[in-house]
Amino acid sequence: MPDENFSELRGFDRQPIDFEVEVSGFSQACEPFCDRGVLRDISGGGVGFLTNNPDHYKCDQQLNLQIKLPSLDKMDAFMLCEVVVEWVRSIEPSEFEAEAALIGVSLISEMKFESRQRPSENPEIELGN
Repeated sequence: MPDENFSELRGFDRQPIDFEVEVSGFSQACEPFCDRGVLRDISGGGVGFLTNNPDHYKCDQQLNLQIKLPSLDKMDAFMLCEVVVEWVRSIEPSEFEAEAALIGVSLISEMKFESRQRPSENPEIELGN
């Protein structure tokens, strides 16, 4: 299939995005892990994120994602979901980054939202002092 255009196989268009993501699950060695990466694209069927720890990932692996949304003044907001790894693509190391991979995942649960109040940087102002 050398002439096949893989972009035509996608059910949804991908949109570029740049959000922090925290990934947790069990590595290929069945050890629990928590990894941080960068969400690179999103579509109706899933997301793609960049990681510097490709050895943690394999196809059909179930993971939990916590996607950090743009922050509000006093709150941090997150989207939480369960996903399954559809593909892992290695990225050539460069002089600026070590081994890396782009991980493609699809959603296997509904997206949930969570917000957390950010600790005050200057508590005296909030207390009225």
